[in-house]
Amino acid sequence: MSNQICFIELEVGNISVIKSLWEKLNQYHREKTKYFGHLYEMNSFEDRIKPILDLAERGSVKIDIAQDTNHNVIVGYCVSTITENGEGEIDSIFLDQNYRGKGIGEALMERALNWFAENNVQDIKIGVVFGNDDVLSFYERFGFYPKSYVLLRKYQ
Repeated sequence: MSNQICFIELEVGNISVIKSLWEKLNQYHREKTKYFGHLYEMNSFEDRIKPILDLAERGSVKIDIAQDTNHNVIVGYCVSTITENGEGEIDSIFLDQNYRGKGIGEALMERALNWFAENNVQDIKIGVVFGNDDVLSFYERFGFYPKSYVLLRKYQ
């Protein structure tokens, strides 16, 4: 049986349904980063969503999920925000490894970019963990390119 994927926009209050996928992303970042894996070990979902929930009160937040309806499982998500200054950000996007290469990630990105366009947002950013170079070509397909590097001193 092939996978039947549907896309659903979540209410911000239901953000906890992406917790297990976010934890997979956090683990992935912990493994990919060359210097700062310890920061991801300390990172909790509850701490990560606090600024998103705060922004939901002051600005705009969009949470899209991809659900495999045949298996009743959420396989991906995209959290996008617009600040009070009108700047957009793909705050977090993740797709389960077993569902990659099937156009689902592209559909999540398109949903976010369409939402930004509907809200006349021109300036959109995505943060990429150093060491996660594999994802850069995916983002380039949507017009995202590196602008600068921010370096953080690592204490021993």
